[in-house]
Amino acid sequence: MNDNEIAELTAEIEELTAQRDAKRALKKELLFTEDLSNGISHAQEIFETQHEILRLDTEILLRSNRLKAINSGWLT
Repeated sequence: MNDNEIAELTAEIEELTAQRDAKRALKKELLFTEDLSNGISHAQEIFETQHEILRLDTEILLRSNRLKAINSGWLT
């Protein structure tokens, strides 16, 4: 069971990391395309994207901690 769970957790971490990296790139693009002097603001989209990045960070951390616990023998 642990080998399957380790493989699943690793795959989930990779997928979540890819999603987080995409959100970070989107946030960067939104920040660079803002032009407040011309009324172009992406404040809401930036806020929502940052919220999603934090959620993904948390999901990655939870899975990483579980993986570490399995690898250390704390969980069987």
